[in-house]
Amino acid sequence: MSTTSSAQQYQVVIVGAGLGGLCLGALLEKANIGYVILERATKVVPLGSSLAVSPSVQALAIQLGIYDELQKHTMEAVECAVVYEDSTRIGSMDFRDTQERAGYPSLIIARCKLHDILASLIPKDKILYGKKVVDIEQADDQPTVTVRCAEGDKFYAEILVGADGAYSGVRQAMYKQLQEAGQLPKEDAEPLSFSHVCVLGTTQPLDTQVWPELLEPTCQFQVMMSKTNTYSWGAFTLPDNTIGWAVSYKLDEEADKESDVFRNAQWGPEGAAQMCNDTRDFPAPYGKGRTLGQLIDATPKDLISKIMLEEKLFTTWYHGRAVLIGDACHKMLPSAGMGANTAIMEATQLANAIFDIENWTPEEITNAFARYRASRYEFAEYACQLSKQFGKIFAGKHLTEGTCPGKSYYEDVGSADDENSAKEKRPNFDMSLIFCFTLRDVY
Repeated sequence: MSTTSSAQQYQVVIVGAGLGGLCLGALLEKANIGYVILERATKVVPLGSSLAVSPSVQALAIQLGIYDELQKHTMEAVECAVVYEDSTRIGSMDFRDTQERAGYPSLIIARCKLHDILASLIPKDKILYGKKVVDIEQADDQPTVTVRCAEGDKFYAEILVGADGAYSGVRQAMYKQLQEAGQLPKEDAEPLSFSHVCVLGTTQPLDTQVWPELLEPTCQFQVMMSKTNTYSWGAFTLPDNTIGWAVSYKLDEEADKESDVFRNAQWGPEGAAQMCNDTRDFPAPYGKGRTLGQLIDATPKDLISKIMLEEKLFTTWYHGRAVLIGDACHKMLPSAGMGANTAIMEATQLANAIFDIENWTPEEITNAFARYRASRYEFAEYACQLSKQFGKIFAGKHLTEGTCPGKSYYEDVGSADDENSAKEKRPNFDMSLIFCFTLRDVY
């Protein structure tokens, strides 16, 4: 575990070593901007299942020099099949033309692999583990914000970035200051709502004779739904003969409250056993008489997570020298696969905004934060709506309503080789293009 002296000053302090925080750190490293990442966990635990790597994230990977490494650990997804538990086909999402339309294929990767790849871009002494932030202090007449950790360490930053998840300590401290000043919008003071609970994991390498889907050259991506309850579950084949899997349950109205009985803010194995037992006899994706329990048993117990899936879009993303990215400013259901990609894109936009700061005055910093929020808020709002709609669909509700929540959204699609090349507007809904926009270098 890395250590630090009792007080250090940086241009940027990032709280949270998740995907968004690591991406921002990697970009600041490229831009030669001083930073440190504070992570409350004492070590990296490879929790989580699989996630999509959007075309825009792949374009960013080229800029970061990690695209070749990324490809080693990904599989192309050409289709997501949605079926009932008896294997009756409901429909599908087709990604086959993603390469032609967006410049990159639709890829699936284990979350822990993407985390490792991003972490490899950051010097080890710039990620400090075991640093739980308990308070932040800032004032208009002070040149830095003070970050206090539970063990007594203090860090001073010209900019503080909260990349610390749905229950962000940075956001809570920032909102406390705003509330005391009577400046916090009412909706931002309301708690996160949660209506789903999820268990997920990634197996150890499996026998390809038992799971022949692993021999296919593309990711075999299937979501199953129950006709009699609000469970949905899915699986994704990955490199190295592993399968990522997840089971989600839609809670009833009474359970969808601010209750400590259900809530688990941290990713972890606590409470996973009961839900695994409840679902182990469910048919496994891909059919052939196999059960979900076979995937559960092939996953180390300490790497199976049970988490609450919250939903909320906060309107206040910055105050003073503090700013939020990712789940800290918007928590969405994973149903549409947009959370991690959105956080990475926000890290990119924020890095661009920080890079443009010349004198690091309070006014310049505020203007940079405002540009960052303006560039991402509308998309975050749409992503939250879309994720909510998919959550309903995968819970077996509103299947006839379609997949688009009432409007079209467009983003520019450009070439990573020539970012000023011809662009075209693509209509939504299309999962392969939902994240695409033109990136610019930050170094």
